[in-house]
Formats: sequence, structure tokens, C-alpha cells
Amino acid sequence: MAKEIVVRTSAGAIVARMNIEAGVLDGHCEWYDGWGNLVAYGVFKSGLPFTGTFLNWSRFFDPANQDPYDENNYCKDWVTIFEAGFDSEPPNYERVIEVFWKGQRIQLS
Repeated sequence: MAKEIVVRTSAGAIVARMNIEAGVLDGHCEWYDGWGNLVAYGVFKSGLPFTGTFLNWSRFFDPANQDPYDENNYCKDWVTIFEAGFDSEPPNYERVIEVFWKGQRIQLS
């Protein structure tokens, strides 16, 4: 049975909701920016992005060559850290968004 994980900032704001089953991401996943706006929504299948938009934090942070969609790495408040890097401008989520359709990554031009 899937378990919903809710990721919150230190102030308690929700920045992500996702499902975990058998120790991997499986089912819906949604990420919100620091203002509560939905910035990515997709569905995982057996630990891998399947269909939708996903935030690949390794495109910005490079967390020691870890699997960017590993449950232990992915289910953290990366939003606060990411947005802190954009002090004088709005955060650019395009830098970390990936799009998948039926398990295949779609190249955006």
C-alpha cells in the first residue's frame, strides 16, 4: 500500500506531496514553490518518472552523483535551498524541470 510523504519547510509550508510504495517513489508527485504555486506534477512508476513534469534537483545541486529520484534524496525540502539562490530575481524552475511521457524523457528546446 502506498504511503503519502508530505515535505514541509522549516516554517511548516508544504512544498511537496508524493507517494512511496515498497521503498520507491510510485504514484503522484507534486511540488510547490515558496508561494504555494504548483510548479511540477507527475506520476512515478516503480521509482522512475513516468508521465508529467518532475523537478530534478541534481541539475542545480549535483548531490554527489546520487540517483536524482531516489526516495531518500528526493523527499527533502530542496525548494527553500533552491529559492535562496535567487535573491535578486524570481527562482527559475525551468533549470530543474524535466518532462516525461510514458517513461521517456522529452527534450525541450
